[in-house]
Amino acid sequence: MPDVKILTEIVEIGTHLVSARYGALGKLNARGDALEQVLTAGTAPAISSPASLGLLSPIIREPRPLRLKDVSLDLSLAGFSRIRLKARSYLAVPLFHRRALKGGLCFLEKQGAPEFRVADERLAESLARLAMRTLESETDQTGIRQALRFFRTAAEEKDDAVIIMSPSREILSWNDGARKLFGYSAEEVLGLSFLDLLVPPEGRARWSRHTEPRLARELREGKTVHYDTMRLRKDGTRIQVSVTLSPVYHEMAGVNLVTGIHRSKKA
Repeated sequence: MPDVKILTEIVEIGTHLVSARYGALGKLNARGDALEQVLTAGTAPAISSPASLGLLSPIIREPRPLRLKDVSLDLSLAGFSRIRLKARSYLAVPLFHRRALKGGLCFLEKQGAPEFRVADERLAESLARLAMRTLESETDQTGIRQALRFFRTAAEEKDDAVIIMSPSREILSWNDGARKLFGYSAEEVLGLSFLDLLVPPEGRARWSRHTEPRLARELREGKTVHYDTMRLRKDGTRIQVSVTLSPVYHEMAGVNLVTGIHRSKKA
């Protein structure tokens, strides 16, 4: 049986990482016409009932990632938004197993911004893959628990700078520790290139030719990588940091995300 505790943690951590007020994960029944299991985070009454597809109905009808600035733009969600949840922004991604639709993961009411970003969608897709691995009862849970630890660190760490990046080093998550260390708010950096933002100009060519290929190779091998380097702050100053990079790995997709923990060498 799927580990409900892990699935619940995925929803809770995801809700925090994408700065949503509500989150829900739903698993379809064998016929695919109703949800047989629903897990939620935040105060989200009546997200679904056993006889309905609820707030996941748009991506069950058309299984692709969906972001809406106002849920009333989708007629199937209008009643939920105005009467029950009083939410506007909406993000949902489908859960697939071997190309078969198995359910969905959704988040509502983006906090601190009018709508969810592309970076939030990328994070949600990664969490959906993790949830799907959990739903496969034959899957070894060790890698799932390790990936959850990385996500939990990004969600809960208050002092160290924790950054979640795509394999191409697009910044997807930026915690308060990163804001304090580098001077940028999350709103300023999400979706930007890690290389262009934080690597000093004089070091970018060497980083692209030598450092990045070596790090990418070690991350593909499932290794956690430690190194010291120089980083660029918003005010233009350089800062010596100790970095720990860890891969969030998927059996089919390879390295899915990279979490980077940065600590000032002066601390």
